[in-house]
Amino acid sequence: MRKPIYSAMAALSLSMTTAAGAQIEQASEAPYAFTADYFVGEWVDGDSCDVDRLVMRADGTLIAPTGGRSTWSLDGNRLTFGTGEGASSFTVQPINRDLVYLFLDNGNMGYSRRC
Repeated sequence: MRKPIYSAMAALSLSMTTAAGAQIEQASEAPYAFTADYFVGEWVDGDSCDVDRLVMRADGTLIAPTGGRSTWSLDGNRLTFGTGEGASSFTVQPINRDLVYLFLDNGNMGYSRRC
């Protein structure tokens, strides 16, 4: 079952899956560092790059798949979208250049792919 993780303010479509339902590949190389540079690019929820993408820019801004605009930041392994009360944060674990695991504080997890 998929659950949205971003705030309505950011209007993002990336969603989470429960650990039991996630079909996530095993890391084939050492995990990537937790750096903002890693996240710059276009990302999708799931495996198909044939859908609208989340665009994360080096200047800390993002464009949601729906066209909405917001900000993003990385503090250690915590990725945050938006600011203030409308912000959404979760733990990230880059697996390889094109795959990152996402962990919500409530125990749900998911993944995103770079396109």
